Amino acid sequence: MINEGNALAKHTLRLFLLIPTTFLALHNAFAQSKNKIAPAQYAICCVPIADVLGGPVSAEQFDWYEQPICADNICGACKRIDQLLFNEMVEVVGVCDDGKQVHIKLPGKMYETHQARTPRTDGWVARKNLLFVRDLKADRSDAKHLPPPLTLDKQDRAHQLQHTITLKEPCPMPGTGTYFSVGTRFVIKQQIKNGYEVWWLNPNKENTLDVLRIPTHYCLTYNASLTTDQRRHLMIDLARNMIQRSGEVAYVWGGCSMIAPCYDKIEYPIKKTGNLIFDRAQDSLPRNGIDCSGLICRTALMAGIYMPYKNSITMARNLREIHRVQDIKVGDVIWIPGHVMLVSSLEKNLLIEARHYLHGYGRVHEIPLAEEFAGIKTYADLIQAINQKKPIMRKDRHGNHVQKLHDIKILSLTA
Repeated sequence: MINEGNALAKHTLRLFLLIPTTFLALHNAFAQSKNKIAPAQYAICCVPIADVLGGPVSAEQFDWYEQPICADNICGACKRIDQLLFNEMVEVVGVCDDGKQVHIKLPGKMYETHQARTPRTDGWVARKNLLFVRDLKADRSDAKHLPPPLTLDKQDRAHQLQHTITLKEPCPMPGTGTYFSVGTRFVIKQQIKNGYEVWWLNPNKENTLDVLRIPTHYCLTYNASLTTDQRRHLMIDLARNMIQRSGEVAYVWGGCSMIAPCYDKIEYPIKKTGNLIFDRAQDSLPRNGIDCSGLICRTALMAGIYMPYKNSITMARNLREIHRVQDIKVGDVIWIPGHVMLVSSLEKNLLIEARHYLHGYGRVHEIPLAEEFAGIKTYADLIQAINQKKPIMRKDRHGNHVQKLHDIKILSLTA
């Protein structure tokens, strides 16, 4: 049996945050090469999900669809840092010389590492998953019918979400046999009876701009009149909506998508090149699913809350720490090294998390605090232990104590 606690404690501090030397060398080499795209060029994701990697890969290693769900040594075995969704517009930094990889700015997201506090806002996407705005079949002015690119400008976020609908459930993608992910955005053409007409790039018509009808029950529209507390509760409702579907929402490292629940069993660790590889027998590629920070970023964006921090260390450095139980609110973040969770109910002492496979989960779920932390039944217990700097034992799926935590924080989701 794998010693999950020790394995997780050993690796969580470097999950996603460390980039191997060879990987960084590749990134620098490509960055120094001559870009083939002029500044401020834009592209649109033309597939339901597109993996974003933390740097380019060599021609010998190039296979954007072989990223595992996750591994214990993430940086060595799984280079995914994010995912783009259909219709998502990104700014292009450049294209590498092989023409297969595109350097982009992450849409409204940033992340830091243990080594550097300077935020990174870039990633790499397979060229085949993008359609450049300059190549649109229709007039380029039709780009206004596509969701505007998200930026890090907090004041502009509401404007970027207006006049759009966001999918709160997976929606069939006509003529393709697949689905649009939860979180996919469309510009509204007009509201109709029992739904909306929206604009989309129709792959069945060579990605020309077309009109798509989406029933109301799939749609979430931006409501500028909601209070911050109402947005927090909406965020939790959206997370619960994912959980309550039949099947499981798979844990996927760097993931922020949900096309369909998973019914297949977890393929438990395979030892490969020094790493423990976790996977599921999903037919769809890239993997659809979500990780801990991706869950928070995705549901916050859908609820209209500004949350650009893509990993746990960036949240810890940028969100305000809470020290009094009366200041904790629904939607606040429970932080431990390498992992984040959502406060989902103060009355019932529940949390929501997308949890790694090492502790027997590998899914998004809502559980009582007492099933996560030994000896902690309420949020009052948790804040007291934090303030008294008491170590807390973390439990696995079977109730075993698998990780001793010396550093726990509760972070405010909003200022």
